[in-house]
Amino acid sequence: MPAIRDLFHPGEVSNMGVAGAVRFGKTANANFQNEINISIIFNYLRERSAVYRAQISRDLSISAPAVSRAIEKLMERGYVVESEPIRTASGKKAVTVSLNVAKGCVIGMDLLKGNLRIGLFDYRGVMLDRWCGMRLAESTNVPRDLILEIERFLEQADARLRQTEAAIVPQLQAICVAVPAIVEAGSARLTSAVLFSNLSGINLKQVLSRRFNVPVYVENDVDLSALAENQYGQGRHHHDLVFVEVSSGIGAGIIIDNQLIRGVNGGCGELGYMVLAPEDLGRISQTEGPLEQRASIEAMRTLALQAIEQNRATLISERAARDSDGVTPALVCRTALEGDEVACEIVHGIARLLSAAIVNLIVTINPEIVVFGGEICSLPGFEKLILEPVREAVRVSVPFQLPEIVVSTLGEDAGVIGASHMAIESLLLGKYPYRI
Repeated sequence: MPAIRDLFHPGEVSNMGVAGAVRFGKTANANFQNEINISIIFNYLRERSAVYRAQISRDLSISAPAVSRAIEKLMERGYVVESEPIRTASGKKAVTVSLNVAKGCVIGMDLLKGNLRIGLFDYRGVMLDRWCGMRLAESTNVPRDLILEIERFLEQADARLRQTEAAIVPQLQAICVAVPAIVEAGSARLTSAVLFSNLSGINLKQVLSRRFNVPVYVENDVDLSALAENQYGQGRHHHDLVFVEVSSGIGAGIIIDNQLIRGVNGGCGELGYMVLAPEDLGRISQTEGPLEQRASIEAMRTLALQAIEQNRATLISERAARDSDGVTPALVCRTALEGDEVACEIVHGIARLLSAAIVNLIVTINPEIVVFGGEICSLPGFEKLILEPVREAVRVSVPFQLPEIVVSTLGEDAGVIGASHMAIESLLLGKYPYRI
């Protein structure tokens, strides 16, 4: 897994010097300057394996004595350990230092509509173990079942890690949960959980922190997927991106200047409620907005069933053996690839609606890159049937430099990875905020 990318936290670092080193005025006392160096070096080590002190000094433009002082402090705090000497380019042997993976780990958890996913990550952002668990929609007692799933996963991870060569089992330090809901900042209360009615009224932060005695963070799943793309995926070389997920619902995670944009109530990016025509005004239900009603993968299936009910001639009905349960979005796409008129009409209509939504996002936000994710990306012929038409629509509709439009490389792990990143950053940013 790629290392976590350097980020500046707004307002925390000033006066960039030569070679990207952080320089402060004479008013910074020695202790404060040392803490700044400790923070910079710690975040540098989070992104690398074993390195020797002279290399750290050279890469960060921090003096050798200052590097040694910072490393000593990090070792005292248990965050860094010395490793076996390596031979440098000059032929000399040098003792290396690296992040102490035993210091701690976090859980990233994604409450998908299908089977929930859990990952265990060290402070470098490396996944140590994973778990594919129950279907949350089938739970009659969400707090109990989530606790049981985490307990089972931790037992599995403990056993597996003890069998590795290092036999290191880091202590759990935090949990972050990705939820398909709008999350109120501060309280972590779920103000909208239309896909999972059994989540309504549950304070996941309170339930899990009480049981596991660690900080718990709760955030919207699409927002966390956007964070994952920004740090590890297609957007890792970009500062401004939009992650668009199309599954049963449609949502967008928006990153501007490497910062997640949540909105005042956490509702930023509820793309499924975008209005594309005046007749869509007020066209919402308890579970979906106007765009989701017409352009989600569930809409694809619904439109196919409607065509069959209208006795329209289509391969969809034939291939499904005239069984409505056999009518799936994947079947619609396969028959569209074969040239079936009804299937092509459905898929092309959805592609046009998504194109309009993406164009509106681009001319409003002006991102460097748009990343597609969600179940739609795994449908047969997605690139030909959906992605290429969206790219063409953007090309002829956007009056300025076009963003890249790509498919996520993180797949179903995006939510778990983004959750782990938020947990790690939330734990460590207060202690070590300075980076290069």
